[in-house]
Amino acid sequence: MNANECPLEVCLTAGTAVLRVNGRASMKCSPQFKKLLLELYQRGITHFVLDLSRCDLMDSTFLGVLLGFAIKTPPGPSGPPKVELYRPTPRVQSLFDTLGVMEYFPLRDNLALEGMNYEPVCPSDSGASKTELAATSLEAHQNLMAVNPANVPRFKDVVKFLEEDLGQKSNGAAGT
Repeated sequence: MNANECPLEVCLTAGTAVLRVNGRASMKCSPQFKKLLLELYQRGITHFVLDLSRCDLMDSTFLGVLLGFAIKTPPGPSGPPKVELYRPTPRVQSLFDTLGVMEYFPLRDNLALEGMNYEPVCPSDSGASKTELAATSLEAHQNLMAVNPANVPRFKDVVKFLEEDLGQKSNGAAGT
């Protein structure tokens, strides 16, 4: 996986993780994104800001992973995770609106991180297996369908395909 396939950077400051997406937020980096969110949350970070000012495109798998984290993560000692969006591009904002999930993500007006350093979070050799990609995509699309009935006709065929694909893989018919 090259840097363009997993364009995530993180800046940690005072209990907040700012995650910046540079370029495409796609299925290919969704498993790493999910792992990062859960790892940071397990380390006690409960406030997440997704900086989308440089995000050219976001696919439904990446959005479904973000949604699943925001609504399904059990509350920790400091409560459930809080996820905010900072400056989504019009194309990305349209995806949130079209899939009916904007209500789960408040917009943040400012981000004062002048002089703070972002660190890349996905090394170039961190590719996920085909099974992990399919499982992540399946769960993401199920999340999108669960919160908005209008998403069921959009994703029912995708979910059926992924369920069948994973069923074949779990039976040993296909390798990763």
